[in-house]
Amino acid sequence: MSWVQGASAISNMGMFIAEMSSDSFQLLGMAERGMLPEIFAKRSRYGTPLLGIIFSASGVVLLSWLSFQEIVAAENFLYCFGMIMEFIAFVKLRVQQPSASRPYKIPIGTTGAILMCIPPTMKIIQNRHKNNSTLDSSLRFYPQVCFGSNRPITIQSFTISYN
Repeated sequence: MSWVQGASAISNMGMFIAEMSSDSFQLLGMAERGMLPEIFAKRSRYGTPLLGIIFSASGVVLLSWLSFQEIVAAENFLYCFGMIMEFIAFVKLRVQQPSASRPYKIPIGTTGAILMCIPPTMKIIQNRHKNNSTLDSSLRFYPQVCFGSNRPITIQSFTISYN
């Protein structure tokens, strides 16, 4: 093993630990703001969010039994779901709190905001519904939604089967 491989392994372990720490502190912060049960706000004697760390680690353990393709497909589904939720929150805040102070405001009005969110939402739903189990086609829409490009992402195609 070369020193580059060793350094890469140590770097990956450090990034993994940092990611797990940030996830557990996010759970802690959400509990402190009342978005999660108070049990997530408890800290160990060292100040670390013990329950958050346990939840993050259990998520990693559960994902370790899945294949790479299943993990990517699940992550893609959750990303699509999150995008749709962001669009809904954008329109809902525009309707319910139109005069709230914001660091910036899109000057198209509520109708324009709704119309702006419809095409990417429909593209997400179309691609998730049309090819729910094919990773290639479910990732293909990403540059179209985010960058307005009609060039698909070229990746090796494979299908996930659920038995």
